[in-house]
Amino acid sequence: LFKTALPLAFGSLLGYAEWEVMTVFAAVLGPAEAATWAILGFCWDIFESTTEAIGDAGEVRCAYQMGKGRPVTAKLAAYKTIFIAFIVTVLFSGIFLSLKDVLPPLLTTDPTIQGMLAELFPLIAVGNVAMNIGMVCWALVGAQNRYYLATSIAAVSSLLVTVPLGVMMSVWLRIDLQGLAFAVVTGDTLTATLLTVVLLMSDWEKLSTKIQAMVAAEAEEDSDDSSSSSSSSSSSSSSSSSSSSSRSFKRLDSKDYDAAITTSSESKSMSVGSKPTPDARIPPIL
Repeated sequence: LFKTALPLAFGSLLGYAEWEVMTVFAAVLGPAEAATWAILGFCWDIFESTTEAIGDAGEVRCAYQMGKGRPVTAKLAAYKTIFIAFIVTVLFSGIFLSLKDVLPPLLTTDPTIQGMLAELFPLIAVGNVAMNIGMVCWALVGAQNRYYLATSIAAVSSLLVTVPLGVMMSVWLRIDLQGLAFAVVTGDTLTATLLTVVLLMSDWEKLSTKIQAMVAAEAEEDSDDSSSSSSSSSSSSSSSSSSSSSRSFKRLDSKDYDAAITTSSESKSMSVGSKPTPDARIPPIL
């Protein structure tokens, strides 16, 4: 559980932390830039949610086929997931670009921020394709039980490419928000490329065998736990029944002993201390 949960938690934390660090760099440029970058993060989250469901569905399907020992089917499901995600992402990016003059007035009433958003929308549309393909490939690499590898690639791309480029564009060169958007798009493109290469070079048969062995070991451990719990419950029930029977035997023995003592004491009193009472029906002899 922890082997899977820790990379997932670190990857989620890294994704949110990267955008927040970029917000700090945008604040260096000015308050209007910081507000624009925050609004742009809202649009970025909407783009992220468009193909997140496709990646999760492909991850479940691919992992199921790998566990069943069908690596060819798992490989085909992974490639189909990437293709479907690419088509959906391109469609959403096209819709987003067609609404670049409509969305800024709906998001803010400040004309300065509206102009910045209109300039950034084309870059965000291009980065959306790279970001979503990278997310889908990250989920599919995780379906191969290699979450550590996927998280490591994303972390290296973020720490060595995205953040340094953001520092250079905003702090050193003092370029506007297009420089920060360029840094984010470059990091996402590198992540998507590396994860795609990992999927193309994967040995699906070997990975499927490892997953099957892991599932069999977990099933055997669960069966051992259930058998041990059943044997302990049966032994406890047998011990409780034996103890109750022994208590009942003890109660019966004590009752028989008390009855025997009472009978013997009565017989002794009749033979020694008591006298026969005369019968009222026999007249006394004169």
